[in-house]
Amino acid sequence: MALRRSLLLIAIAIIAVFVVLVAFSINQDFLVRFVYPPYNLNEDSNLTVKGTVTSIEEDYMSRGMVYSNYHIFRYFINLNITEVVWTSEDWLNALIVGDTAFRENSISVGYDYPDSPNVAVGQQVECSGFFLGATDLCYSFILAVSPDISKSFLTPDVILE
Repeated sequence: MALRRSLLLIAIAIIAVFVVLVAFSINQDFLVRFVYPPYNLNEDSNLTVKGTVTSIEEDYMSRGMVYSNYHIFRYFINLNITEVVWTSEDWLNALIVGDTAFRENSISVGYDYPDSPNVAVGQQVECSGFFLGATDLCYSFILAVSPDISKSFLTPDVILE
């Protein structure tokens, strides 16, 4: 009888653990699909760059290190940096040298304005936004261009001839 009772308790414990894991999985799936965005940046622009568009992706989901830490950018644009025009912070100035950011000659731009950026692959653009260089958030190492960020923009670079 004692053996039967202990086997029953073990079976109940295994089922309880399984139910908790399934509930956690379903909850995380629900969060990822239906919550947009979990938080917004309310910062000032700290970086302006010029570059050539190498790729454009719509509705790109960026994740941080924590599973539920994510953001969906309306457009996600990769640039080859041709010029770093301006930085506002001393620590950022130390990490951006010439036409490289963190020793890379490319940068990702997360575009969150409601309109289309009207740029194409191969086009020269200038953009300004908030760059978060060292953290585990979903905005890490992405130049965020959003209406929530003052003085942020993405415009085609006009060359006068």
